Amino acid sequence: MFDVEGDRPDLIVLIPDTGVLVIDILQHKASAVVKVADGRLTVTDQGETSTISDPLSRADHFAENLASRIRAAGISPVDELPVAAMGVFPYVDADTAQSKMILGVVDADRCLFRDDLDRINNDLTQARHVIAGVMAAPLREVISEPAERLYRAVIHPDTVLTPVQMSLPEVDGIEMDVMALDREQENLAKNLGAGHRVIRGVAGSGKTVILLHRARLLAQLDRRSRILVTCYNRSLHGWLERQLSPYPNVKVRTMAHQLGEVLRMGGAPPAEFGKEPDDDIAARAMAVLDDVGGRARSQLFDHVLIDEAQDFGAATLRFATTLLRDGSESLLVVADAAQSLYRKGFTWKEAGIEASGRRTKVLTRNYRNTREILDYAWFFLSRSASVSSADSSDAETDVIVPPGSGLRHGPLPLFRLAQSPDEEVLNIAKEVGKWLTEGESPGDIAVLYGSKSAGDFPWTDKLRFAFDRAGVPWYWPTDPADQAKHLVGSRNDAVMICTVHSAKGLEFKNVILCGYLNMLPSEEPETNRRLIYVGMTRAKERLVLSASGNHPYIADLERGPVSR
Repeated sequence: MFDVEGDRPDLIVLIPDTGVLVIDILQHKASAVVKVADGRLTVTDQGETSTISDPLSRADHFAENLASRIRAAGISPVDELPVAAMGVFPYVDADTAQSKMILGVVDADRCLFRDDLDRINNDLTQARHVIAGVMAAPLREVISEPAERLYRAVIHPDTVLTPVQMSLPEVDGIEMDVMALDREQENLAKNLGAGHRVIRGVAGSGKTVILLHRARLLAQLDRRSRILVTCYNRSLHGWLERQLSPYPNVKVRTMAHQLGEVLRMGGAPPAEFGKEPDDDIAARAMAVLDDVGGRARSQLFDHVLIDEAQDFGAATLRFATTLLRDGSESLLVVADAAQSLYRKGFTWKEAGIEASGRRTKVLTRNYRNTREILDYAWFFLSRSASVSSADSSDAETDVIVPPGSGLRHGPLPLFRLAQSPDEEVLNIAKEVGKWLTEGESPGDIAVLYGSKSAGDFPWTDKLRFAFDRAGVPWYWPTDPADQAKHLVGSRNDAVMICTVHSAKGLEFKNVILCGYLNMLPSEEPETNRRLIYVGMTRAKERLVLSASGNHPYIADLERGPVSR
């Protein structure tokens, strides 16, 4: 990354309480070094002679380049770390380095030789002492977690997943809330192991981040392999497709699209989604795969990765497992029962997914929302007696993972109770206009509604009219007439008006939620609560909930940790 010719150092060590150490290693034995002149080493390798830079000079070059990139990223002065370089000679001891004149071209105090490595082997205290000497910097307070993620994004750009609102992987102007994997997420993506795997986690825990990084790794490891990434809604599909567009061996499809492809291949009647149960469609598609035999190869994959698995029934997930070619068990399933809008009630094994014990990972840490938004959303969701915990449900797909602590703090969510929906719409237009005046980017604002006709009120028509009158730029990607759900979250020049359903899996800095009290709690209590929870947890920093009337949920919304 750090060299214009695409070269890289052997190792970069980020020590949050010390600094960043760039290490380059001489891979040649002492006997291979035949000459030292003009600050360069002449070495032989399998009969070939070449002249190379010494590892410390290379490390210095990389460190200088890295330091400039870190400065350009806009790290807060409070979190600035020194960047140092080290050369390592694992096959050359200090005496040999002296006799071969290597010490004439390198600073011995910033190098490790074989005898140094033997001395610090398995002695972490001694290793830290050596590193501190090279860094020439005292211990300091550990940098903040957002800053560590930003350092990791600059050092290791393949862990960065780029929301459309950001300019990454370019370095200039990186935001402190950069969407990069932390160490736990990166290790999980790289070391899932063979076989079926399930990742369950709270909203904002990085499940989709891990899935995307896993897909990238698989695509890079074998460019001949065929990889399917599938999800439930078209909005998330569009975002996933943009993220994975550089990889031609990755197919990104909604599950509905994949089911339709199989049915078309077999000449079966097309699926009627919304009229025919999804699991019935999946059963027909599995029958097609059985019937067509070898012709099904075009629909089989080496790896299958499923996001939003909580929204699929058992037969649909079983269909996904049959898309693996013979001999492959590379299946990754990502789910969050709290975001399921339909209670499924089955075990993974019943869906053909063998992921018991250590094959299932649970993520509880929330990276998206502020602590204030997370506490409010969980308070509201947990008021439902039907929320299943790990001890209260035998159906694995219904178990909700309680969120751990949020990493950031921000303002309390704002709950506004109006006299009527018309007053709500006017208040929303004023609020958005105020944010824009304060300097917020339109693309960082989403107005989400549960149903466009909740309470027999024309939410989308009224919102668009109010925004036009207030001079607020807007776009409506879920307009049924445009079929543009893949554009959700893709514009920076306009405020997005969108359904909560279509915003699943996405996030926005500022969210206003309205039109969600569309049914009595006695009719669909769990569905409606989860819908509101999903809407709340789309907000990264600022959340406003608007309501009117006498809906029973209003008491819970007012009772939570909220500002009015």
